[in-house]
Amino acid sequence: MEVRTILLGLNAYYKGDWKKIYNHLHNKKETTSEMLELGESLKDNKELVTFIDDDYPKELKKAYQPNFVITRKQISRFYEMLKSPLITDFEMDIPMAIYFERQNQFEKIEQAYKKFMEAEKEFCDMMKIE
Repeated sequence: MEVRTILLGLNAYYKGDWKKIYNHLHNKKETTSEMLELGESLKDNKELVTFIDDDYPKELKKAYQPNFVITRKQISRFYEMLKSPLITDFEMDIPMAIYFERQNQFEKIEQAYKKFMEAEKEFCDMMKIE
C-alpha cells in the first residue's frame, strides 16, 4: 500500500483532524481495512494533494501542523494569500485548515449581514421610511 493512499484514507477517516492523524502515525497505530478502503477510493482523485506529493507547496510544509491532505483549490487560495499585502507572519504559522475555516466564517457573517440589510430595506420600504 502506498503512503499517499494511507494518508488519504487517514485524512478521510479522521475527517482532516490533524491531531488524530498525527497521533495515528506517531503511535504507529494499525491502519484498518476501512481506512485503507477510503484511501483506495480517493487515490485517483487528481484534486487531492498529500503532504508527500511533489506539488504540495514547500511553504506549507514549513507551517505549524501542515495539513496532510489539501485540495488544488486550497493551494490556489494559499498562493493568492501569499500575494496579499495584508498577510502577517502569524497567519503563515496557523494551520491552513484554521485559515480556511476562518475565511468561511467571515463569508457567513458577510452573507448574514447582507440578508439583514436586505430585510431592513424591505422593512423601511414597507413602512415608507427613508
